[in-house]
Amino acid sequence: MITFLLILSITLNMLAFLFIALLYIRQNRFVTMEKQQKQVIREMEEIISTFIAEVKEENDQFIQKITKAEGEKAKKEEENVNIPFDSAEKNRGNLPKGLLNKQMVKAYKNTNQNKKNLEEDTAENLLGLIKPDAAEEKTLLDQAVDLQKQGKKIEEIAKILNKGKTEIELLLKFRQK
Repeated sequence: MITFLLILSITLNMLAFLFIALLYIRQNRFVTMEKQQKQVIREMEEIISTFIAEVKEENDQFIQKITKAEGEKAKKEEENVNIPFDSAEKNRGNLPKGLLNKQMVKAYKNTNQNKKNLEEDTAENLLGLIKPDAAEEKTLLDQAVDLQKQGKKIEEIAKILNKGKTEIELLLKFRQK
């Protein structure tokens, strides 16, 4: 009976050591997995912070372009407005009244025309910065099909797309098949 109890005691001790070893292995897996998750989180944070930095940089460049365009616009307006009137004021005593009025009207028209051109240019430039041209996004085939749907002839399509007439014909024929 003592031998049976001794064997039972040894067996229970071995089982206890086995369970302790299993628990230790399982705990090490959790620790390893936790370290890996922390590493993944760090990498994700770095990626996101890099992305945010790039977006901020692009926004700063966009703002600089806008302020530069506004500054150039204001500068051109000042130049266009001030130069004719300054020269007209200097020569006011020497010029006949009719010629002076003509210079003033001409300067006013030039100022308005330059202002309109600058507004159009600035708006087009800013839109170009925000979104790419639709023509760049479409393939040659898409552009040709769109023009054909608009009722354009093959010659007109070729001229608009700067391609040969035969090339456009083949492109549209292969599309139909």
